[in-house]
Amino acid sequence: MNDHTDKSFMKGYPSRKIEKMYSSKVRIGNWFEELELRKEKTELYIQKRENKELVVQKIRELFHNVCRETRLSRNEDYIKFGNKIQLFAPDMQSSRPNCENINYGVVVAGTVPQDAIGKISRFGNRSPVVCYPKSTPCTRNTFTIKSADYQNRDGNNLLFGQEFILQLTDSPGEDLYLRSPTPLVDDTRGPRQHNRILLSNIKDCYSIWKVLCWDNKMRFETEGSPFPSSTRVVITHMMTGECLAVEGSDWYTSIFGNECGISVHTYRDIFKRETAECLWMFITEEIPRCIEERCE
Repeated sequence: MNDHTDKSFMKGYPSRKIEKMYSSKVRIGNWFEELELRKEKTELYIQKRENKELVVQKIRELFHNVCRETRLSRNEDYIKFGNKIQLFAPDMQSSRPNCENINYGVVVAGTVPQDAIGKISRFGNRSPVVCYPKSTPCTRNTFTIKSADYQNRDGNNLLFGQEFILQLTDSPGEDLYLRSPTPLVDDTRGPRQHNRILLSNIKDCYSIWKVLCWDNKMRFETEGSPFPSSTRVVITHMMTGECLAVEGSDWYTSIFGNECGISVHTYRDIFKRETAECLWMFITEEIPRCIEERCE
């Protein structure tokens, strides 16, 4: 049979029928190896799909767990223990410094590092914390105010100068808290070599915070008094005495979009007043689209 006759003979047969025409003894060399590899890959794919081990399945489950919408606690008067809130920095730019469209306002949220994508389906111990511009309340950016003295104070007003703990509201499996541990010699530091902030399952002195009045001249008079939501305050880390701060110059892209760093560090002006990086709001309702009065 010449080449022309051979091609015309093979033309009417699909590749799978041609494979069935020959027994395994005839399939030698690369042909047999490719068929076996293809069969093995197909079986492995089906097995991973049934066990929900595919990367796309894990990413889909991750977004379902950490981006589920939540409902904040709406107060008519003051911030209270047990409230579900967002930490909102209203005076920080919500995009990279060289961006054309300038908007303001970022919220604190948990995130997933690049090397963990496709390996985890929810936040765990030592998950990093960032700021990002999205304002919709969801499981990754909603925190519950808890008492630091192991007493149930839900419903009581949170006072200026009073110690408290921030717990991630929806963290199945284990409770996670906003924590800033003291870095060791060989430990990883946060943005600009400042103390970093993590989600941790450890509730100790490194996870305790307190609220101060944004005006340093009024702190003595306001200590021990409650404060309403959407009021600018300063959040201080008890162990270091430094402030919770947005690192507005440290932007990068993650699986959730553009995010910037957050750390424990006090930024002050020449009058020793905390600057916009350290000014926060406890949000118990939808964040306003625009802030008319903005601190420079």
